[in-house]
Amino acid sequence: MRKSLFIKYFSTSAICVLLGYTLLLVTAIPLTVRMWYSEKQDMLRNNCTRLAESAKEMIDYAEFTSSLELMSISSATSNGTVVFFADRNGHVIACSEGHDITNADSLYNKSVSVDIMNKAYNGVYTELGRLGGLYDSDYYSAATALVGRDDSIIGAVFTSYTAANQEKYLKQLVEIFIISLAVSITVIFVVMYLLVRHMVQPLKEMSEASSRIARGDFTKNITINPNRNDEVAELAKSFNSMAASLEQIEYMHSSFIVNVSHELKTPMTTISGFINGILDGTVPQEKSRYYLTVVSDEINRLSTLVNAMLNLSRIESGAMKLKCTRFCLTDTLLNTLLSMEPLINEKQLNILGVDSLPEVYVEADSDLIHQVIYNLVENAVKFSNVGGYIKFGLELADNGYNIIIENSGQGIKDDEINHIFERFYKTDKSRSIDKKGLGLGLFLVKSILSLHGGSICAESEMGKFTRFTVYLPKHAQS
Repeated sequence: MRKSLFIKYFSTSAICVLLGYTLLLVTAIPLTVRMWYSEKQDMLRNNCTRLAESAKEMIDYAEFTSSLELMSISSATSNGTVVFFADRNGHVIACSEGHDITNADSLYNKSVSVDIMNKAYNGVYTELGRLGGLYDSDYYSAATALVGRDDSIIGAVFTSYTAANQEKYLKQLVEIFIISLAVSITVIFVVMYLLVRHMVQPLKEMSEASSRIARGDFTKNITINPNRNDEVAELAKSFNSMAASLEQIEYMHSSFIVNVSHELKTPMTTISGFINGILDGTVPQEKSRYYLTVVSDEINRLSTLVNAMLNLSRIESGAMKLKCTRFCLTDTLLNTLLSMEPLINEKQLNILGVDSLPEVYVEADSDLIHQVIYNLVENAVKFSNVGGYIKFGLELADNGYNIIIENSGQGIKDDEINHIFERFYKTDKSRSIDKKGLGLGLFLVKSILSLHGGSICAESEMGKFTRFTVYLPKHAQS
């Protein structure tokens, strides 16, 4: 993974740098050359104009030609150009190379074409070339007329700058770009290597942790630098959270399988034993009705379990559709309480708050809301201490009602109260009190209320009480 990500990020960055430098070369070099050319042409024009003016001042000197030669040499030395003067016939009369007529390549032995001379007479003439064959290589050249004091044309003055210097300049410019490119890619290589290694480490750990999770090992978390606060850190935190959730789900799933197996095995064994006993005569005929009643209770218990699981499945899949009707919420609460009367009397519980319940009506699925209240009242009775109390409340709240059911008893621990609405979670893991529960009741209650747009919360104080507060809107929102 690290290598592939490194290659991906490095190659992308290198390509971007190459494209950037290529674009820079394509745009900057022509612009630079144009500026360089313009600068040289301006320099040559200015030199021509200045030399022509200086020569006009010296035209009456006895050593006029020698003065032109000295002026040519001085100007050429100061700016690295070639300077020469030509008469009306194009013959070179003074040159910055020095008066050496023995050299066959000397400008003194050459002449400027009539066409170029005429162009020089008409203003400042510029070109990039060999000045009509005067030079053996390309030169930037400028020329202008040389006039006397009476403004008559007596010749022309020429200044030239070799184009080879431009090639040298371009070569140096390209070398600078190449060195800059090499340095940039080297820096990018080092930075990307460190950056990608830093970024990939949590991803590598996640890959290894995924393999462990696939094998059922949820113990090791991804190590996160506390000073890191980027997307990868958020991903690692989410991965750790997911692993913790999966571990909890796996634990709940295992507990559920154990509980369901136990709940299914016990009634089925009871049903099978009693029916076989009745059939083979082991059970006396006069007790057959009694044992058939036990069998019927066990079947009802199995039916309740299956219905609870089916309801949960339908709610989670979205197949559960509410059948809303208007009914009295107070009557549902009282009828549920009456159905629990034998168990309430058996535990000698005091029922509080019933007489002061207001009569309220809601639009909701009456069967599902009855299931919610039944589960909560059943839990209250089940977990109340003998001789304790169950207290009921019903009050108006935000376009709906709060149903409050409180019971005395051992309460729920602080570290468990945030989990009691989770699927398959049981606080009474020893099954000392809740011998028939599967940890589905409160999860089913929360799911049904969510379907209606309602909610539920719990609070408890160990050794004193447990209180559930249900919010149910007047009109179901689903």
